[in-house]
Amino acid sequence: MNILLTRTVNGYRFPWWVFFVGAMNPSTQNSIYATNEMDPAQLDRFLKLKVTSSVSEWLRYGKQEGVSPSILRFIKEHPKCLSETSAELEDEEKPTPSPRGWDMVDTILSSEPLLRPFFTDAENSEKVVAKDMKTLVASKLGSTVATMYFASLVEEVPALSAEQVLGIDKKHLDIADKVKGMSVAKRVQSCDSVLTYLTDNIEFLMLNKSGFEKMRSRLSTFVAALDPSTKLLFAQKIAATTTSDGNNLIEFIFDIFEQDLIEMLDLSDEIRAQIEAS
Repeated sequence: MNILLTRTVNGYRFPWWVFFVGAMNPSTQNSIYATNEMDPAQLDRFLKLKVTSSVSEWLRYGKQEGVSPSILRFIKEHPKCLSETSAELEDEEKPTPSPRGWDMVDTILSSEPLLRPFFTDAENSEKVVAKDMKTLVASKLGSTVATMYFASLVEEVPALSAEQVLGIDKKHLDIADKVKGMSVAKRVQSCDSVLTYLTDNIEFLMLNKSGFEKMRSRLSTFVAALDPSTKLLFAQKIAATTTSDGNNLIEFIFDIFEQDLIEMLDLSDEIRAQIEAS
């Protein structure tokens, strides 16, 4: 642990380009091995990469080491016979995001140009580097978060924050225009940001009536600009949300969705008129 924390041993400080690599068996949760669990704080200081056998690499190794040609020929013809792939050996401790993890990811991505002299031109090709970076980031944050991060790098229009939607940041912003240029994923992300903010603050915001009405107006503009599917999803999430003070969030802003919800329902003119009148 001291080597990981201070990068020193017996007074010697390791250069920046020294990497620490460890090997471990799968955890005892779903394994035939009798292993002890690594301390979570220590494990979080590593990138967790699952190492498996490679038929082509092993055949190359076997040829160099003088393994019997008959064995090499058999493995080449039956690659699944090289190693056991039983589910018993699967490790279910999946990588998950953490503050330290994001700091490590920043170091990995910013250090990549400095490491190019150690690799060949083929290894430094754009395609190979992109694949390696995605693998490393996924090993620290998990594949889902890694995919979301790299997808965000090519998004031309970012998601809106709750402060931008509700006008809290005091900057003039054409919400409708921004929403139209977003991908569906970014629209949902914007909705989730607004939902989280309102859940934690709506009772406090209501203390300033004039300010709250302005926020409601901006929220109404934002909702009106959403596509029908995202709008319905947003309404469903709000309807299922309880505020920090234990109130139903939908009660405070139902009228923003009311007309859209009525139009989505197959109602008779009489019932529709009664609902609107009430």
